[in-house]
Amino acid sequence: MNCAKCGHVISSEEASNPCLKCGCVDREILIQDSGEGLEISKLKARAMDGTRLFERKQGERLSVGGLKVHEFLEIDHRGVKTKKTHIVKEIGNNKIVHNESEEFPAKHRQKQSVGEKGNKMKKQRHFFSLTLVISILLGIILPLTLGVKDLTLFAISFSLVWFIYVVVLVVVSFFITGRRNLKRSKEMIYEKWGYS
Repeated sequence: MNCAKCGHVISSEEASNPCLKCGCVDREILIQDSGEGLEISKLKARAMDGTRLFERKQGERLSVGGLKVHEFLEIDHRGVKTKKTHIVKEIGNNKIVHNESEEFPAKHRQKQSVGEKGNKMKKQRHFFSLTLVISILLGIILPLTLGVKDLTLFAISFSLVWFIYVVVLVVVSFFITGRRNLKRSKEMIYEKWGYS
């Protein structure tokens, strides 16, 4: 088995891992066939996080009519849409018996990368730290500089900043991000069922 991109030889133990030289997950499998036996090779690839990348099956088999045919079936999950290609040719005259090519919404989407999750967490931590600094400034330092000695006013001004933080967080989570995700879901359903 070789890497389809750079040709690096890959052992069967390393088949599900990306190529060590170029990082490609596509494989070229060279099979020699002799005799009258029928051979079908199957290959499935997954990313490190378990996400399906593609499934491929190719080789010879007997058709329903008893003819020897070469079959190629590939289901590629790597894009926004899943692509299915299924071709069956008669051996000898290369007549195409079946040719199917389909695209449909991806069921096995690649999981969010650790880097993307880390960026979101950094933004949230930054926003949290900023809110903490503002609440200390407005809730403790400003009242002290104004000469306020009533602890109730300290508590009210400190809590007011955190109340505003919670309101902003709820608005962003449910009304901005939530609507965007809902709109995306509707578009996928409409596309799948052919609505305009």
